[in-house]
Amino acid sequence: MADPLSTALRIKRFPLDAVQFQPIVVPVDCSYIIVENTDGSIAIQVCTDPTDASTIKTIPVSSEFRVQTNAQTAPFAAGSTHFYLRGASGAPVACVSFIR
Repeated sequence: MADPLSTALRIKRFPLDAVQFQPIVVPVDCSYIIVENTDGSIAIQVCTDPTDASTIKTIPVSSEFRVQTNAQTAPFAAGSTHFYLRGASGAPVACVSFIR
């Protein structure tokens, strides 16, 4: 039997670079996603369309970006992509929590 916590919460680290946006694929059905910038010196950029610069938002050092829904069902389905990440410069690591 699967551990209930492993299906309610999944934490993943994503190594990034400053060249291209990396798609963040949802590993489990969830309704809440938190992107933490735990790097001490490099900001992270998040966007919804890597071909449109007007969708870019910067996550400052030691800050987080949250996406949540009030829906009763999990709108962020496992295997789906809702945003992309890259380093503003250098190669930070983003810590992303996917919460049911």
